[in-house]
Amino acid sequence: MDKTSFLNQMDSFIENTIQAEGYQKTEFLQYLKSKKVNGDQIELWNMDEILIAQQEFMTWKQNNDSTTQVNLDPQSLSNHQNQQPQLNDKPPPPIQNSQQDSMKQDVPKQEGLKEQPERLAQQSQHPQQPLTQYANMQQNPTIAVVQRHKVYSGQQIQINQNSFLYKNPNIDVKIVSYQEQTGSLFSMSYFLYNITLNPYNYVIARRYSDFEKLREYLVKNYPDFYVPPIPEKMASGSKIKVADYRSFALEKFMNTIIRQFWFDELVDNFFSCQNENDLQNKLKQQKQRQCNIQNLMSLNGQLECKVSSQIESFFAYQSKMFSKDMEQNNNIRQISQKIVGLYKQLGQEYKLLADQFLIYQQRVKNQNEQLFEQVDESYYTNLNQMFMTCSKAQEDIGLIITKYVDYSYGYQTQVLETLREKIKKRDQMRDDSLKLLQILDNQIDKKFKQLSAGQIQQKAQGQGVLTEKQLKQHLFPEESKQFEITQDNFGYINNNIYEQIQIVMNMNQYQNIESMLNMQQKISQIYLNMVKENEQLFGRN
Repeated sequence: MDKTSFLNQMDSFIENTIQAEGYQKTEFLQYLKSKKVNGDQIELWNMDEILIAQQEFMTWKQNNDSTTQVNLDPQSLSNHQNQQPQLNDKPPPPIQNSQQDSMKQDVPKQEGLKEQPERLAQQSQHPQQPLTQYANMQQNPTIAVVQRHKVYSGQQIQINQNSFLYKNPNIDVKIVSYQEQTGSLFSMSYFLYNITLNPYNYVIARRYSDFEKLREYLVKNYPDFYVPPIPEKMASGSKIKVADYRSFALEKFMNTIIRQFWFDELVDNFFSCQNENDLQNKLKQQKQRQCNIQNLMSLNGQLECKVSSQIESFFAYQSKMFSKDMEQNNNIRQISQKIVGLYKQLGQEYKLLADQFLIYQQRVKNQNEQLFEQVDESYYTNLNQMFMTCSKAQEDIGLIITKYVDYSYGYQTQVLETLREKIKKRDQMRDDSLKLLQILDNQIDKKFKQLSAGQIQQKAQGQGVLTEKQLKQHLFPEESKQFEITQDNFGYINNNIYEQIQIVMNMNQYQNIESMLNMQQKISQIYLNMVKENEQLFGRN
């Protein structure tokens, strides 16, 4: 679905649903403007967020209308003002419900809302309570007590209103620390990540394998949703360096899925369960939900899959970010080149000063004059050498930054082209599958129309009551089987390309961090060598 069709569909949906409740569309758009991110820019919202915002808006309007009716009585208004603080006309803070980067965090807009969490309740000063009691105590006052549903693949999923994530939707996840744990006799050591759920200050601990199992579950059960990547296992490298990188990426992963999959029971358990054995049992017992490929495609002229549109939005966002990064890097390179020029000029001036002093010293000696203060002749020579060293160091730094900028630009361009090519391949496969499915459907329909009612009744004898689709499958098993195989093949290729895209994105993020660290390390080494050389020049015994 292109952007124009999406906007028209969302606009029509808002107009119909809001006006059906007796409210104006402009009022709802004004309410959306109060959101911290996205606002009334409909193209930045997804259907799930619009549905939740609609429920919030109607609840807020109902509360506002009831407040207005109470205020019509002057005596009631006076009594009410004496008892309670004045109500604020602003709508309640929005509920966070989005797909999250890295992503940050450098995380892309296609992932939905990226609102910062607000402090909804004062943090308790007492020891941490059991999770069930804690969830009940910290129930979010901004969330309307209404039934929420998750629209997914043409069906509604019932939400458990007693779940932790339902009662606490405004959660910001942060990895505060990590520790290396000693493995057993048959297992290696591993890192345990300490995670804080703000603003509730609730602490959980997870290991890397927990993230692996959770992501595998989400990828299998939600093929038409984008699941952010996590760092791959590394066979070598500094453990601390790997843990630092993982902490950054895993934090982005959690902030994305907690907004995208808040309705899922296993995700809720992942963020709420504090008993490690219970969590491991739930991760092992998780079952793959059967996803009907019909939810991803239809024969009405369209073949729908959310992955494509979401990834395309990611491309657009990342392209803007890459452009900004390139602009900043070019500015750094230009500033560095100016600094190099200034250091060169300063070095030449000090060299000239040193030469003039030597000439002056020689002239004084020829005149048999004595200086007031004996000056080490090598001092100005060393001073000149020091500034020449600084000049050379700055030039080297400029070359390193230039090399990094050129490499980063080329690599990011290659990544974008690779991702676009994979999406293009997926879309081509989608179109080819659609054409083949339409041909098969036409063949089945043509053969079905050629049969008389008596022939159909005779061939379907003993099969009971069948729908037209079931009847066609029974009458034409060969074509129906080919139809099913075509659907399955597209589903397999779609998921395969989807996995490839996630791997490319993961490697891109790792490569960016790795190259940035290498650049910083080289620049630090240049400064360190420069300081050591200057200390040797002016060191006193």
